[in-house]
Amino acid sequence: MNPDDYDDVLTEWIAGTPLAKLDQFHVIARTAFGNLYLWGEKTGQSARIVPWDHAIYSLQKNLKRTMKDPDLSLRAVFSSKSPKDVDISDEGGKSLFQQALTTLGPLQPDEMYGFEPAILLGGRFTIDHLRIVKIREHLSLLRQLAGPRFPMRNLKIDKLL
Repeated sequence: MNPDDYDDVLTEWIAGTPLAKLDQFHVIARTAFGNLYLWGEKTGQSARIVPWDHAIYSLQKNLKRTMKDPDLSLRAVFSSKSPKDVDISDEGGKSLFQQALTTLGPLQPDEMYGFEPAILLGGRFTIDHLRIVKIREHLSLLRQLAGPRFPMRNLKIDKLL
């Protein structure tokens, strides 16, 4: 994955949020459901965009830290993830990734599994609401529907600026 491929999507998602002023972020990984893992030049892997939830998740401590060893930090990010960490459960608690892979087939590099209609518009966490969509276009459309939430309790990005 080339982080430059997602610069425009990242810019769109963090535009108008305090996150845009806090650090220079790059997308270092993505999931089959379009989650984007962000790497800050100062803060390392400190945030992730979860577009189907219209949210940016981060912890206050992650956004105020200064990276000491970027290589070690990056290795820790990837070594700590399991398939379950990047999956979504359906309404019955079963893996949506396995269902999507079986029912819809594998993804191309520029695709993702997207909810249609979007969860925000009444879509549901079922295989019937998943489609294979172009990732950049789908993420842009989701961002146009609504601005991102910052649902982590006690996250006060403005105080970090």
